Amino acid sequence: MAFDLITSSDPRHSTLQKGFNLRWPLGNQQGESSPNGANRIYLCHSPQDIVDAAAEALAVTDGRITVRSGGHCYEGFVSNKMPGNGDEVLSILDISPLNQVVYAADGQIASQLVPARPERYGFRLEAGAQNWDAYVRLYKLANKTLPGGSCYSVGLGGHICGGGYGLLSRKHGLVCDWLHGVDMLVPNAQGTGLTPVHVSRDSTAPDELDLFAACCGAGGGQFGIITSYYFKALPEAPKEVLWLVLEWDWSLLTDKSRLDNLLIAYQNWFAVNQRNPDTWGLATKLEMRHLHTGNVTLGIHYVRSGRRAGGPGALRGFRRKNARGHWPARDGMPGAVLRCAYAKRRRQRTHHQCIARRISGHAAPGLAGVPANLEWFRGQSARALQVGLSEG
Repeated sequence: MAFDLITSSDPRHSTLQKGFNLRWPLGNQQGESSPNGANRIYLCHSPQDIVDAAAEALAVTDGRITVRSGGHCYEGFVSNKMPGNGDEVLSILDISPLNQVVYAADGQIASQLVPARPERYGFRLEAGAQNWDAYVRLYKLANKTLPGGSCYSVGLGGHICGGGYGLLSRKHGLVCDWLHGVDMLVPNAQGTGLTPVHVSRDSTAPDELDLFAACCGAGGGQFGIITSYYFKALPEAPKEVLWLVLEWDWSLLTDKSRLDNLLIAYQNWFAVNQRNPDTWGLATKLEMRHLHTGNVTLGIHYVRSGRRAGGPGALRGFRRKNARGHWPARDGMPGAVLRCAYAKRRRQRTHHQCIARRISGHAAPGLAGVPANLEWFRGQSARALQVGLSEG
């Protein structure tokens, strides 16, 4: 299938000029194409489409290309023309249609771009796939996962070569730690076109090893256009994922000492527990939002770790430490609200809402009601559960 070319005459053009950050391209108006954005968008369905689209786009006078997989370049490097160059003709090569996830139990997947290479793999993930595509397909195909990001629509193209960090990274490392091979289209020696290459962790040529290393953290848009990532093995998908959200009203944190207490307690817990494997199933997402956009929230993500889970002890200890760190015993905070928004078991979509309660005592509140085992999280009922808050 040949690429699809989207120009300003196409009703989709103004939408496809944009990525996830709708601020870009600069000065865009809803429903109108921006003169500061891409003149052309090429929808590429195969590596050959990318080669052909790049050749056509660069043949145009003052032509420049950028590459998009998921569209999460918040800084606008993909969507915006270079400043000060009014004659530039910008083309976005959109490779999101390259979204296959391939698994072979016998580990005999060869490079798609350079099939004569000797390396063989168990998984091939195309760079246009988004996190959600990859997680669902890997789970259904092989009960495997990536320790990647939590935003479902981030594209693998830029995410993995930027390292690939997510809520499972304390337990399983970065996605690039598991990466074993990469298909890329790189400029030829003459600068007139793109050449397919495959580089691997097992490469023996120094230049190939350097290029592979660059794919393990240098980020997208650097050395070529990645079309597929290859893995020999991947971590098993969690059987259960528990998700709990704590929330603080910003009005309680305008006193700097209180904000300091929260942040110090939060960071100290990780400093103390980082080397303890019993805690590696616990990861968090602390969101310090602007005062006008919502309260401060702390999402706690927990996966079981089998016999060495640490289980509720790790979860209970983390919650109690942060509650005490935020409200020291000498600092009575009548009316302080700690909302335990929800804990959900993803696989069965059972939600247990923890009803918000007020902390009105003057002593440091701990969190009672945290069960002695994880069975509390496993009930099939959707009824609301109340987590009691008491003195620690």
